[in-house]
Amino acid sequence: MQNAPLPPSGVVPLSHKRRPTEVLVVKNPDLELINATTRATGVDIAELKREMLALTDERWSEEYQSKHNVSLRRPFHDKVGVNKIICIFSDNHLENVYMLPEWDNWKRLVEPIFERIGVPVHRVVRCLFARLPAKVVIPPHHDNGPWVGRSHRIHLPIVTFPEVEFKSGPLESSMTRYAFNEGTIIELNNAAKHSVYNGGDSYRIHMIFDVIEEIHVPKPVFITLKAGQRCRQIRGRVELISESDEADNFKGAKVASVMLSDLQDKITAMTSAEISQIFATACRHFFIEQINALEFAIALKKSCPKELAPEVIKMLGLLDRVMAIDAVRALLTLDFGSGPNYAILGVQKCGTTSLYRYLGQHPSIINGKRREPHFFDWFWDSASKTAVPAEVLEQSFNVLLPYPELNGDESITEDGLSYSTKDMRAKYLISLQAPLEKWQPKMLFAESTPSYLLYGAPVAKRFKKLFPNTKFIVMMRDPVQRAYSQYQMTADAVGTSRQLEMRSAAAGKSFEDVVAEDLALLKVFTYLIVILINHTIKDVIANPTCPDTFQDYASALPKTHGAHSYVGRGLYALQLQVWFQLFPRDQFLLLNIDAMNSHEKTQNVVNQAFSFLGLPPHQLEDSTPQNTRAYQAMQEPVRKQLEAFYAPFNAHLRSLAPSFDFCW
Repeated sequence: MQNAPLPPSGVVPLSHKRRPTEVLVVKNPDLELINATTRATGVDIAELKREMLALTDERWSEEYQSKHNVSLRRPFHDKVGVNKIICIFSDNHLENVYMLPEWDNWKRLVEPIFERIGVPVHRVVRCLFARLPAKVVIPPHHDNGPWVGRSHRIHLPIVTFPEVEFKSGPLESSMTRYAFNEGTIIELNNAAKHSVYNGGDSYRIHMIFDVIEEIHVPKPVFITLKAGQRCRQIRGRVELISESDEADNFKGAKVASVMLSDLQDKITAMTSAEISQIFATACRHFFIEQINALEFAIALKKSCPKELAPEVIKMLGLLDRVMAIDAVRALLTLDFGSGPNYAILGVQKCGTTSLYRYLGQHPSIINGKRREPHFFDWFWDSASKTAVPAEVLEQSFNVLLPYPELNGDESITEDGLSYSTKDMRAKYLISLQAPLEKWQPKMLFAESTPSYLLYGAPVAKRFKKLFPNTKFIVMMRDPVQRAYSQYQMTADAVGTSRQLEMRSAAAGKSFEDVVAEDLALLKVFTYLIVILINHTIKDVIANPTCPDTFQDYASALPKTHGAHSYVGRGLYALQLQVWFQLFPRDQFLLLNIDAMNSHEKTQNVVNQAFSFLGLPPHQLEDSTPQNTRAYQAMQEPVRKQLEAFYAPFNAHLRSLAPSFDFCW
């Protein structure tokens, strides 16, 4: 037994892992975080321990695993000599889960352990055995990647000693030693700082596995791999590669290592050893995803002479082609911005008009006359069919010129309509009715069309084809309140003739009426019938077609007015998931309108948005909320009906976006 306390009983809340704990406690020093918990004690591991101890060194070797299992290199652990037998693994977004051949060898002993804490196999996204050599230290660190905040990291010590020291805490300075005894299932908050020292005289062996919640969006796809399959885990991806690819990667990594050393020498000669070390640290941190591409580009600008930048990109390309492309894009972003535009995707009646106006006060943002151009949904067909003279498009082409990815031209046929990507980009800028002649590098054209998020896949795919680096902002609020606010808008008899025409679909109807109509549309889909009747989560997850059926619902909605989908617009997770499948998640900023209930809080949120868009802070002159109206409170029966309906979908949202703070 180790001379340290067991962690308290319980489960580590995923909300305590939504960001590294060192970031959370800096933001709120009084925040109390759970660093580890005890999930079970007295677990019978006798047979598992016997079989583990009977394994030869060869059985743990990389050579054996490459031949009889699947080789998955984990750069840091491999460096300190940790041996591993991997049974289950996944990519960083937990969308693809790989079942390795070793799983068949160990599942009879492992599945009862999962059952002991009530975890079915379909919720396990990673499972491995790790053998740590004697007298080896894994220094304080925290795990990185989107998987951290969406899964529970669990350890089961199989072979350990009193001399093993495992420490964890929100900060390196506040780490506490916990007992990780044999047969005790411990959950670790791996967003917290943690370290381990094997002070024993032999190998320490742990079974380590990651578990997702029952509600998890998207439902992972399980893929079975064959013995000898070669994989590469790099920057969050798991790539299936050939033996020759692996050899090329290994050779490329060796060449890149030499290039890094040479670049350090050159930078030292041209600047100083201190700056050279900053450069080398940035390269390493970029490779292991401690920093993103933009942070790397900023560090590179500060530490690397401009004439050496091509060598840096070549070095990165030897390690990973995607990483090199991301770096080039980030360097261009520092000079010109990520693109000429950003879009507030939604959600209707969540403060999108207010945010559009607030952001438009920044000198680097250009608001056009059309806040909601509806270019990618309502007017897409007519835009593709409308011929525009070349001289009218010319100004748009000049805006697009600095962005290599926006200057190519491709002929696309979609649903019988053909269009030129170059022309459609230019038409889009024209549709904003903004002063294109005012644009300068790093300036952004703005739009806010809340129906884009709702209509989903067609709109997202069009953005992907035309403006793949667009940054998107999504605003949300309590979906029950959102639905009621939308009804009050569409039931308002005061407005322009055009507004009243678009609201006519709701004329004379009560809130209960429009809710019942929308629920009737949603009832077409089996997965929603289950919720409406039973309010159960388990049956929802059992149906793998959730996003597709919601897309069917969205695609059938009118595209001429917004007096519809009062309930459907509040299914945020199902809408976001479509976009997350097409774009990297760092291109999205999720905001809560509840965080904008005072001038100071509004300024903080707006500055967060400016930072996301790559712009410096700007003081708001006017933070008056837009499009607000007074109305009577909602009737309790319909409120309770909607709260029950939305409950499992709110759980979906928490799974999909663990770092998004909301309380509904």
